[in-house]
Amino acid sequence: MAKKDALQRNAEMAFIELGYNAKTIAEQFGVTEKTVGNWRKEGEWDKQREELLASPVKVRAILLKEIQHLAAGGEATIDSDALSKVSKVMETFSTKLSPQMAMTVIKVLDDWLSERDPELANKNLDYHKKFILHIINLHG
Repeated sequence: MAKKDALQRNAEMAFIELGYNAKTIAEQFGVTEKTVGNWRKEGEWDKQREELLASPVKVRAILLKEIQHLAAGGEATIDSDALSKVSKVMETFSTKLSPQMAMTVIKVLDDWLSERDPELANKNLDYHKKFILHIINLHG
């Protein structure tokens, strides 16, 4: 059971964090596309991917790209007033643990623990999910 859970968590990470599609995940993890589709639906992977794409890290990357574009002499593609407002919002994010960061850390912990004590790792999954929901609610 622990091996299947680890497989599903790795597939979830490939979808959410790496942007893989169901077909690629199925091929790489040796499961059917239907299995990936079921995992995707049950785990709300699309919602999680959307949240990740809206994460402060992703927004910072977009802003950095805009700054580099401007520094190279390009025309602004983002309204400077909007950019200023986004920057202020980003400052507030930097002092809080983001849901994406919490998910990343918990996933690394779960993978590490599952290699050492799969039974304990499975026992902690429910608490880890509740912790991530707690962090999400703090940002709500």
